Amino acid sequence: MPLKSAIFYFSQQGSTKKIAEKIAEGLRYAENSCKLFRFTKISEDLNLISGLDFREYQLIGFGTPVYYFHPPYHLIEVLDSLPDLSHAKGFLFCTSGGNPGATLYKMKKILDKKGLKIIDGYDKWIGRDQHRCYSNFRESSLPSSLGHPNQKELEEAKQFGKSLISKALNPKTSEKLDFWSNICL
Repeated sequence: MPLKSAIFYFSQQGSTKKIAEKIAEGLRYAENSCKLFRFTKISEDLNLISGLDFREYQLIGFGTPVYYFHPPYHLIEVLDSLPDLSHAKGFLFCTSGGNPGATLYKMKKILDKKGLKIIDGYDKWIGRDQHRCYSNFRESSLPSSLGHPNQKELEEAKQFGKSLISKALNPKTSEKLDFWSNICL
């Protein structure tokens, strides 16, 4: 039976969107399906999730950029508003300028309350790191983040999506518990 999955992501500069699209491409391998949902504004996002039947998905992923070592506050509110997800498995990912901090750990803690069994996560993709304190740099971005995600990272994201298929379909896949939690809790 083909795997039916969904990815919910928030992306302001486009880095997380590119990664989400590549993960979805990997998840669509061999007649499996993956639907993408982009979070934009809290009111619209709450309307989006209230109108969805999450039971139609066996695998649900959440992606975000990192804001000061954390997920954006609006994403936390959206995750808190999700219905029971104990029927599905999940995965998490983020993009950052190089230090994701406790982003995935914080997301997992919220999703644990929703019953979602997180089977994988990835926090090493570089996204555009933009901040006022970088105003002397081109486009107010940290120079080391420009050009990311690059082709190698996009291919990694696609392979990550493919690897999720067997993990999601295997009833013995264990929960991922080793998200970095020792900073900025």
